[in-house]
Amino acid sequence: DSKPDGINYFVPCVPWADQGNTGELYHTQCQFTHPGTGLTYGEYMTGQWGYLADGEVPPPVMLANIDCDDSAADCQGKVDYSDVCSLAVGDLPSFPEHPYSDADLKIYLRLESWVCHTQPNDPYNEQYTGSPHINCLSDNEVWNTNHDAAELPKANPNQRYLYVGVYNNGDDPYMKVSQYDVCGNFQYDWDMQPIDF
Repeated sequence: DSKPDGINYFVPCVPWADQGNTGELYHTQCQFTHPGTGLTYGEYMTGQWGYLADGEVPPPVMLANIDCDDSAADCQGKVDYSDVCSLAVGDLPSFPEHPYSDADLKIYLRLESWVCHTQPNDPYNEQYTGSPHINCLSDNEVWNTNHDAAELPKANPNQRYLYVGVYNNGDDPYMKVSQYDVCGNFQYDWDMQPIDF
């Protein structure tokens, strides 16, 4: 058995051997127990972020192992968004300019699911998950992970994009955040204030 009794920090986890060539490969979202605090978060999200200069938009494709230089022209035709965004096969979604042009700092974030699977003993995993039997990653993988060479990689519908405006505002800093789906459609926005611990 690749998952010893008593290892229950990362659930629900689909064992690697049970995933085969199905669409579930890499896409089973798991909870996350912080190794430092011991707090457990359900439906944990992870991702990457970057800065945007005035007039810039996020790269059109933020999936792993897609050979393009982050420009729409170079990425065109390399990812299939048709199942997720009702676009023609090979067409890319478009994102608006950063909505917080007056912010002191403009950031974008790509959010995606924290996914885990059990697998046979691998000491490399233990430094990240606390167990050599659990492998976890940020799900920036294409949806059809095991696609053949003749099939375009498919967009990951669980990815989300955030635009963040950071406002210094003297001694009272705050952030404004807008969330978009993987197709570039606005979902909602909110403000964030600092808190004291």
